[in-house]
Amino acid sequence: IASVKQPQVSRNHHYVPEWYQHGFLPKGEGEFWVYDKSPALSVECPDGQTRKIKNPRYLRRTGPDKLFQIDDLYAIKFPSISTDFLERNLFGKIDNDGANAAKMLQQWPRTVPLPKGDQYPNEYGDPNERMTDLLLFLNAQKARTPRGLDAIRSSLTARGIDSTNNNFIMLDFNAQRDRLCTVWSEALWQIFSIASDDDAFLLSDEPVVFYNMDCFPASPVCKYPGDPNAFWRGTRVVFPLSSKKLLVLSHKEHADQPSRMKARQMRRNARLYDQTIISFTWIEHEKMLTHDEVVAINFMIKTRATKFVAAFRQEDLFPDRKATMPKWSDLDEIFKPKYPSFHAGSKVHIGY
Repeated sequence: IASVKQPQVSRNHHYVPEWYQHGFLPKGEGEFWVYDKSPALSVECPDGQTRKIKNPRYLRRTGPDKLFQIDDLYAIKFPSISTDFLERNLFGKIDNDGANAAKMLQQWPRTVPLPKGDQYPNEYGDPNERMTDLLLFLNAQKARTPRGLDAIRSSLTARGIDSTNNNFIMLDFNAQRDRLCTVWSEALWQIFSIASDDDAFLLSDEPVVFYNMDCFPASPVCKYPGDPNAFWRGTRVVFPLSSKKLLVLSHKEHADQPSRMKARQMRRNARLYDQTIISFTWIEHEKMLTHDEVVAINFMIKTRATKFVAAFRQEDLFPDRKATMPKWSDLDEIFKPKYPSFHAGSKVHIGY
């Protein structure tokens, strides 16, 4: 009698995909320097006593296969369904689609002057479809980290739902994994590049950073697991595509008229799960970042990381040691477009 071999259940669930991590390593390299913002300061001993650790382990070396993963993070328990069903079937597709979209934007041409149609990367299919894939990835990536899942737990608790049941957490995650795609598709899309080979963006355990010039890291709205409201006009999405490319999504009213006084106002027509129009010809890729600007962005990434940041070079883990940091609100100036945006006052005509 032949036995049927059951597929091995995956327990090591990456909350930052391995393909994304490899974008922060030089070709042929396999390990990061990793900085732990809150290492263990004490340890439970066999005799039952808790003792302080003399030298807490702030730094270590590891590769993408061991970094940013937690056992059974997305595990579910339903009859006849494998516990790693979401890891295999949901996140697998989101990650594959997101990888192709990220690769496309990393190859995006400079847009001053506007490139011709045949200059856009065409090996990834329709650019508009890849932009949609990236939006789905960004929305899911923001919610799938420990910080994002803790935010879901807080929301479930506020609604009187059992937040200790991972089934409820995963069902709520699945219900809202495209909730921000509408407002982000209508945002100003900007790609920034690093001018120097000696600079690189940090990799963090919170790759999709919400930055608002009026929401300081120590402010109540940013208290863990909180973030600036994604619908506030001044909240930007800061997402390193790789160690050398950065994507920033900004609400158009703020991009045209940045104002700290208005940064917490709701953007116009803020809504969820609605159809909208997106065009790859609106992507701007014009600015090369200076060393000081890269250091300031890395400071932002490190500050908003929950626990870990990683880099190929150890010195890149400490942007606060490289330059005098500007005020938090002044970081917004880095993302100001060189030319005024036409999007906020534009109209689109569609014919059928």
